[in-house]
Amino acid sequence: MSKGEQTREKILKRAALVFNKRGYSGATIADIMEETGLEKGGIYNHFKNKEELALASFEYASNLILQPFQHVLKTQNNAYDRLLAFIQIFRENAANPPISGGCPILNTAVEADDTNPALRTRARQVFDTWYSLIRWTIIEGVENKELKSDTNAEIIASLFISSYEGAAMLGRLYRDSSYIYRICDYLTALVQTLKVT
Repeated sequence: MSKGEQTREKILKRAALVFNKRGYSGATIADIMEETGLEKGGIYNHFKNKEELALASFEYASNLILQPFQHVLKTQNNAYDRLLAFIQIFRENAANPPISGGCPILNTAVEADDTNPALRTRARQVFDTWYSLIRWTIIEGVENKELKSDTNAEIIASLFISSYEGAAMLGRLYRDSSYIYRICDYLTALVQTLKVT
């Protein structure tokens, strides 16, 4: 990686943290300058404006969330094990968040709803990707007779994401990870009922 690429990566990593904690509207370039230790010109050498930096930072943060799920698809051979591994990712994120300040996908979806159409569109695309990973895992499991034939992929995928995000929001509000642990226990029990025995 070149020095310029390393600097860009550093900006993204630090800016993603600032945006996730303060919001895209609340974070200022001064905040990012303080976090990165760079002058405004150093930041704008890599990003033409705050909006471009915000989008790139969201990409960086959302990849931190999605990469473990994509890794599971490559390393787990069957749908049942993949679903349990997805739940384990939820559990691990509660104990060791990939980025502090809550789930960046949820934070962005809520904040950018009306104020930033580009970010809202990108957040929706990331949710669609996440939903599709889970949905297709379930469909494949049903087709391969690993999961029961009456398993509804759309409902289960929606339940996974909405349960996790709701628990993550409550966990952040109350500063209590037990909300996520409880939902992980519930989802694990649910997946166990789907397995063909």
